[in-house]
Order: sequence, then C-alpha cells, then structure tokens
Amino acid sequence: ANPDVLVVHKPTLAFDERTSALVLGLLKEFVGRRGIDAEEMYSVILDRREGEDLGLNFGGGGGGWITKSFGSVGSIATTDVSESSYAEAATLEVISVGDTGLAKAWNDGCPRGEQEQIEPGDQIFEVNGIRGSGDHLEDALSRNEELKILLRRACSLHRRRPRTCVITSSKRAGVDIADQVFHVSAAYGIQKQDKSEVTSEMLI
Repeated sequence: ANPDVLVVHKPTLAFDERTSALVLGLLKEFVGRRGIDAEEMYSVILDRREGEDLGLNFGGGGGGWITKSFGSVGSIATTDVSESSYAEAATLEVISVGDTGLAKAWNDGCPRGEQEQIEPGDQIFEVNGIRGSGDHLEDALSRNEELKILLRRACSLHRRRPRTCVITSSKRAGVDIADQVFHVSAAYGIQKQDKSEVTSEMLI
C-alpha cells in the first residue's frame, strides 16, 4: 500500500449532485492539506516584565525572509507557512536557544520536562493571543510583559498524508472537481478523458 495515495470507490453513490459536490470538495481539501494535521502544540510563559532577554534566535523557514533587530529580542525573521492548518498566519522559527535568558531558564525548570522545552526548529505562531503577520508577532515579543507563547513542535511536521486521491464516481460533480479524468471501459480499458467531453453515458 502507498500511504501517499488515497483510493475511494464511489463515495457519492448514495447522494444527489449537491451533496456529492460537498463530499468530493471535502476529500479534495483533505488531500490538498495532505491529511489530518497531527501537529504537536505546546505553550510556554516567559516573563519580560523586568525587560530581560528572551535568549532566543529566530530565522526563516523557507521562501524569502526579512531580518529585523530591536530591543533585547535579537534577530528575528518572518516566514509564511504552507501546508499547515495555520497556513494563513506567519510564524517565527526558533533557530537556537541561548546559554542565558528567559528561554534557557524556562527549559531548565520546565514543569513538564522535555515535553514543553523550546527546541530549535519549533515555530512560534501566537503570542498573548496575537496571530497573523510576522510584524505582529515581533511586536508582541518585544513588549516588557508576561508572554504566553504558543509553539508548534518541529518534529511533528512530517506527519502529512496523502498527496493524491483516486475516486471512482458516477456523478457529474466528480468530473467537475477532478484535476484529471480517466474513463474506464471493457472495450478500451483506461483512457485519459477531457473533462468537457465526458458524456452522461460515461457516468454509470
């Protein structure tokens, strides 16, 4: 079996065209997002009310990135995330944890041990309830206040399946939503079909 390929036989057989379109749309979204997110999330609390260093270095995780420096936060870069349940938001990727600073102190005294230690590769996507652009995250991290930071564990990002979905369908909705259409017949076997040329006789 290939975990990258999802094969579904006539999932819309019992539905009308409208419901079929909804079912197939969900399947397409499922494949487009490469399955159910199994990403591991955790949160940390770093108290900057005394203006202490975070002790974290951040960088970009793909695509172009913008570097800025301010206050005691250090060098930060923003990057957009794709293939993620948080694809709409920007994140800050942890490059390293310093030998001193609030992050090091958190890791040393972490209440749940290694489960909630900040590690290189982890991505920050929320600070005190703030998400959205990298600028917003940067601004929130620079404030001299208690920071509740929500992170996504780097090692959980590989759990993404599938890449391709093969569906047998007797509904027009199946043709409309497909990226490629193949017609199967006893006479001609499997043939690639132009979507505009699919007739009602083929949908059996």
